Amino acid sequence: MVEPVDADPLRITSGRLAVSDPGLTGETPLTVAVPPGEFPVTLSLVRTTGEADVAAARVTFLDAPPREWDMAVQPDEDLGPLGEGQFYGVGVDTGTVAFMDATRTVAEDQLDEDLFIPLNSRFAVEWPGREPEPNLIAFRAGKGDGAHPVWIGRTDDGQVGCVVVDFRLHSTEGEE
Repeated sequence: MVEPVDADPLRITSGRLAVSDPGLTGETPLTVAVPPGEFPVTLSLVRTTGEADVAAARVTFLDAPPREWDMAVQPDEDLGPLGEGQFYGVGVDTGTVAFMDATRTVAEDQLDEDLFIPLNSRFAVEWPGREPEPNLIAFRAGKGDGAHPVWIGRTDDGQVGCVVVDFRLHSTEGEE
């Protein structure tokens, strides 16, 4: 069973969304140009007997259905050589992914107390910035570490309507 759960809203001030593992502070995050403002974040939970995992996380920028999906990539990544089922994505080594403003910094010495420990009992955590500074919304990364595709949902006129991290917990051929 899939269950949508609202997380805290994301505040973007620079017009650039960053998607990354907040614990990998030396890595370059995936970034997407988006409008500044405050936007809803929704997690899709997959519930099985006795447990629930985050199957996907979505930040919505426009209230319009996506008509086209693009894979978010780094500037040096070329989609041409990718085969069926292959993707570029966000690398995860702490079991956590975050949506944040591209200007947001992460203090490594506060990660355990402010993000990782609270995520032991919740699916998502907001790490606030002082208003009007950007915040950070961190969430559990599906079954954990690895690489996970990030998709940009575009509206009819090509605007970014949403960004989705897919933790690939669904099956297209009956496998988990």
